[in-house]
Parts: sequence; C-alpha cells; structure tokens
Amino acid sequence: MKTRFDSILKIEKNKLDEYINDINIVKVELNNLEHQKTKVEYDYKMNTNSSMLDNFSIMQFQNYSNFVKNQLSNLQEKIDQLNKIIEEKQGIIAEQFANVKKIEIIIKNKKLEIKKKADKKEQNMLDEIKNIKKLN
Repeated sequence: MKTRFDSILKIEKNKLDEYINDINIVKVELNNLEHQKTKVEYDYKMNTNSSMLDNFSIMQFQNYSNFVKNQLSNLQEKIDQLNKIIEEKQGIIAEQFANVKKIEIIIKNKKLEIKKKADKKEQNMLDEIKNIKKLN
C-alpha cells in the first residue's frame, strides 16, 4: 500500500545517492593526489641518493630541492582541501541519511495506522454480523 510519503522518500534517497556519488568522486581525486605526492617523495629520495655533489650540482640540487618542496606543499594543500570537502560532505550525507530514516519511519507508522483502522473496521463488521446472527 502506498502513502503520500513514498514519492518523498524516493526523492530523498536519490539525493542521498547523489551525495554519495559526489563524495566518491572527491575520494578518487584525493587518492590520485596522495599517489602523486608519494611519487614525488619517492623520486626525490631516489635523486638525493644518486646525486654527486660538486659545486654546480649542489646549486642544481638546491633548485630541485626547492621545486620539490613547493610541489609537495601544493599537493598537501590540495589534499587538505579535499579532506575538508570530504568531511563536509560526510556531514551532509549523515543528515540526508537521517532524513531518509525519518521518512521511512513515518511511512511505516502510517501503514500501521492504516492497517489498524482496517482491522478495526473488519472487527466491527464481524461484531455486527455476530449481533445480527444472535437476533435471528
């Protein structure tokens, strides 16, 4: 049996699915950035271990080192931003999930109420039939 809340529930579930898809996209982006950061760190470590340090290479290495530090700093900044976005979206998802559960409870209670009314009506009809049989 359908209630007027079924369509509202469907809309709210669709919103929840959209929010979950959005957060999954952000998590993929975050994963890619973390992978990039790990790669830059690994490359830096490999290059520092293999460097032969004469005067010219010291200057080049210092420039490279500064470049890598900036790159890592930028990546970490983006990672922090995405983590903040994920945290906000998780809050939205929690609220939306609560909304869905509230509507599901309303629907369940409404269906129980309708069933109780139907059962009471049926019982009243059965009582009336019994009374009619007693009179006959």
